[in-house]
Amino acid sequence: MIGDLTTAIREAELYLEVAQDIGYQTWIGTGNWMLGEALLDLDEPQRARTALELSIAVIKARDARGALPEVHARCARACIRLRDLAAADEHITAARGYLISSDHESIQITGVAAAELAEARGNLAEADSLFRETLLRISSTGWVYKIAETELLYGAFLVRNRRLAEARGPLIAARSRYGDPLAYRGVEQIDALLAEIAITP
Repeated sequence: MIGDLTTAIREAELYLEVAQDIGYQTWIGTGNWMLGEALLDLDEPQRARTALELSIAVIKARDARGALPEVHARCARACIRLRDLAAADEHITAARGYLISSDHESIQITGVAAAELAEARGNLAEADSLFRETLLRISSTGWVYKIAETELLYGAFLVRNRRLAEARGPLIAARSRYGDPLAYRGVEQIDALLAEIAITP
């Protein structure tokens, strides 16, 4: 998500209240997915994991297989932040099992989750390769914000690992794609990383 996360969380919670009141399982699954995504972006991984696991359970019960890759991948990212790498691995394996070649959003987030898991395990070369592979797979899709998100995350990975000169390219590319004023969070993150590069001796 690229905009006002606090409002997004509040709206998702209201959406879930209505869905639960009427017992509409499809909305409960979708609402927990959206809530979990916003919580993860707000760096609340435990709450995000809880919401995303609820979403997975509802989606599986309804056999809505198309949504499962993305929700599993987002849950994997929450597990990585919580250092539950075994659970993250299980979610990534599940996500890959449901992937189809035309689902570019799921391909993107599953690739990102796999790269982050490799980094968390200390496999930096594998993480780099997975980020690059993901960017290559989505580069011609026209999903501008998904490309920008991946470039931002790859740039952040490079900065974390002190590959500062290499980080400038993907970060500047990502910034050029964030033209919508609502994408201010992405721009702020990129500018902070570029500032870190600039002041590092």
